[in-house]
Order: sequence, then structure tokens, then C-alpha cells
Amino acid sequence: MKTIYKYLLIILLFPLIGGCNNEDDIIQILVGKTWKLSYIADESSPTKMYDFWGGNDTARKKSMDALGNTSTYTLVFEGTDLNGVVGGSISGYVTTTNISGKWNANKENSQLTTSDIKANSDGDKYIGTAFITGITNAESYKGSDENNLYIHYKVGQRSYFLAFTPQKSTK
Repeated sequence: MKTIYKYLLIILLFPLIGGCNNEDDIIQILVGKTWKLSYIADESSPTKMYDFWGGNDTARKKSMDALGNTSTYTLVFEGTDLNGVVGGSISGYVTTTNISGKWNANKENSQLTTSDIKANSDGDKYIGTAFITGITNAESYKGSDENNLYIHYKVGQRSYFLAFTPQKSTK
């Protein structure tokens, strides 16, 4: 009886052992969901929000309240993989302005580039400006599955990333 259970356990584990790795499936990672910004971090302190406010607690609270709103800081990728060329259009909303443009990604080196980005100045000059700057200057992405996305960018010599999770349905 024990041998039957062992064989059954091995058979049940096959999907886990031989499961596919979505890390290289850019379309599955990026497309088909609305991404919601969680935070923006400096690469040197990757687990906490970068202090864009320079210690101004009133401005920080206002920015964080806007970040907590489900309709702000969103991003949607639409696109396809045609013969190894992966890309499409990108759209979203900051706090007071829309953002749109085009994107291309390279699954070999995780490079992500954007072009033709259109966005007016945002009402939140702290996170809003950083969000637009991050999308405009995107250099690479990381996403181990369709549940997290990190878009890396630089401003001068400083490296940042935008951390996203899929937006939860409000239905």
C-alpha cells in the first residue's frame, strides 16, 4: 500500500517538477491585466518607497493617499509576440493625467523600452512625476510570473524601479 502512495505522490508532483517557467513569457507576464503601482524604490534600498518628498510629511501623505486610490497609478500593456518581436501599446493613468505610448521587450536580456510616451504634467509632482519618468526611461523589466512586475529605469547615475502588482478586480 505504501508503494502505491509513493507512486501516486510522484505522479502528482510531475506538474510541479516539469512546470513551465513564465519568466521568459513576456506576453503572459505583461499583457491581459491592469498593473497597479505599489511603490517606487531606489535600487540601493529596494524594499521601501524612495523619499521623493525630502522629508515633507504633508506632501508625502498626500502622495501616499493618491497611491492608495485604485484608479491611480495604473498601467496596461497590450501587445503580441510576432516572430520574436514582442511589443505593442501601453496606456495608464497617473493621478490627473493619462499616459500612453509604445513598448518593446527582449526576452533574451529582459530589456524593456518605451517610445512615443505622451503624458502631461501630473497633479502629484512627487510620485506622479517619478511614475511618468520611470515609464519614459524604462530600461528593463523583471517579472517571475504574472503576479509581479518591476520596471527599472535611471535618472542620472541613480537607478530606480517601479514595483507593480495586478490590480484586484472590484467586482
